[in-house]
Amino acid sequence: MVEAATHFSTIKPTRQGKQYEFLFKTVHSLGMMMQMKKKRVIIIGGDAAGLSAASSIRRSHEDWDIVVYEKGKYISYAACGIPYYVADLVQDENTMITITRETFLRKRNIPVKIFHEVLAVDTAAKEVHVENVKAREEFKDTYDILVIATGATPKLPSIPGIMHPRVFTVHGLDSGITIKQFIARNKPESVVLIGAGYINLEMVEACHAAGIPNITMIKRSSRVLPSFAEKISSLVKQELEKHGIPLIHGNPVTRLDSRDDGGVD
Repeated sequence: MVEAATHFSTIKPTRQGKQYEFLFKTVHSLGMMMQMKKKRVIIIGGDAAGLSAASSIRRSHEDWDIVVYEKGKYISYAACGIPYYVADLVQDENTMITITRETFLRKRNIPVKIFHEVLAVDTAAKEVHVENVKAREEFKDTYDILVIATGATPKLPSIPGIMHPRVFTVHGLDSGITIKQFIARNKPESVVLIGAGYINLEMVEACHAAGIPNITMIKRSSRVLPSFAEKISSLVKQELEKHGIPLIHGNPVTRLDSRDDGGVD
């Protein structure tokens, strides 16, 4: 079968047309893929993109060695549910995990190494430099194919005070747990959200549901949800005003100052 597919892919079409080109390219790709030797695949990142890539590769190549390195504790979680978790509409963070490491290994024969951070990649040697964060041990691993699926990182403004311990970002399940625990322990009276995109709008609702009485949004421009149509932005802004949530706009935040009580101005 492999030989037939490979041989057929070398035949030149006698008629012109995109459909024939597509057919011959598809058969050629299939023949090449079926001839590939056993590979070792390293995937960096254990959330949706990384595990989807791992699953897809496993379906095509049952005998390949595949390993996933994830620097955090949690894998395959529903990130869109973080605001609902902070609002306590979701009470157990484990219910946001769609598949466990044990199930992933049992059903797909793919180990997922949590608390393993990839520190460097040597593309010439096809090696990754990995740290086992909990054991504080470092080692190297080799690959034939490398998939980087680490996701995005919050874009923080370069202003004094931005690393204050009471400045939080919403990025990953760990950050949602940290915010929820902080609210439960400290019962804050106020919160300021910088930015008015859809994530912060969800966090406004979450903070309101969590019982924080004073909520303020700060944005450089006057529009909320700037990527949406102006009519939608206006409706959302009216809804914020209806619930007594002020939107301060026109001037960017230039600095954050620590207060004596541990808060931030």
